[in-house]
Amino acid sequence: MTQADTPLGPVLVTGAGGFIGGHVVRDLTARGHDVTAGLRQQGMSDGARAVTADITSEADMARALQGCAVVVHAASGPPEVIVAGMRTVLATAGAAKVVHLSSVSVYGAADGRFDEDTGPTGPLDAYGAAKREAEALCQEAAGRGMDVVILRPGIVTGSGSSLWVEDLATRIAQGGASHFGAAGEGWSEPVHWRDLCAAIAGVLALPPQATPPVFNVSGAEQISWNDYMTRLAQALSLPIRKTGPAGLALSKLGKITRKFGVPLGRPSPSGAEMAVFGRRASYPATRLQEATGWRAEMRLEDIFTEIAEARA
Repeated sequence: MTQADTPLGPVLVTGAGGFIGGHVVRDLTARGHDVTAGLRQQGMSDGARAVTADITSEADMARALQGCAVVVHAASGPPEVIVAGMRTVLATAGAAKVVHLSSVSVYGAADGRFDEDTGPTGPLDAYGAAKREAEALCQEAAGRGMDVVILRPGIVTGSGSSLWVEDLATRIAQGGASHFGAAGEGWSEPVHWRDLCAAIAGVLALPPQATPPVFNVSGAEQISWNDYMTRLAQALSLPIRKTGPAGLALSKLGKITRKFGVPLGRPSPSGAEMAVFGRRASYPATRLQEATGWRAEMRLEDIFTEIAEARA
């Protein structure tokens, strides 16, 4: 058992019913931690005590956090819930260490290389603005003496990801493209959920700091979005279709006509998704590597193999 695996006391994981939160619960349990799974609705969680807790309710969170030494805040939601939930977690955590899962969305919609000291460079969408505000609350709490760590993961993928696996696979299976020509040549640095879980385990051992440490969490390799979606299609034995500007325009028109019961064109990404698919941005995790010795272990081949095997 490594230092990062040594149990530091009971851990509460918020958002345990979600893709990331569920994996965090199972990973920390496997590392020997006593884990409480915070769920929005009543349910079960493998290997952990389950507790129903609304992250915007101080009464719920105070009850869920009772006796916990750490809270991994993996819950998300609409912008207003992101901010209110962060405020509630910090208000009820007491002496517990808080590990907040933020997002690279806080850097804004811009091309470039973004380390942890880079402020917003492009416009922030509602999600990015909410995550930025949640981080500001963490900074204020650390100034009051709380032990806080902020992680900024990028695209978190792997089997079970509704956003970066299931939704994309459904669209491709329904006739959507997996290659968008020049519009899909933006950069992706997919981080597998196993590597994100290892990063979380690694920062648990960090000593308290007056200013909360902030860490990017990115994957081992960079890939274009066209390549990501093509390899996803290959892993799931789905047809590979290419489209260009004309095909994208037809797909957008199809979205409108389908509202009136007239099918036209093939399923297409939203404008916001296409903006992501065309963005050339990188988020190096050098600081996390230096602070904890963490490195992303899952290569692209490993990621798509895991996705394929889980679907088999």
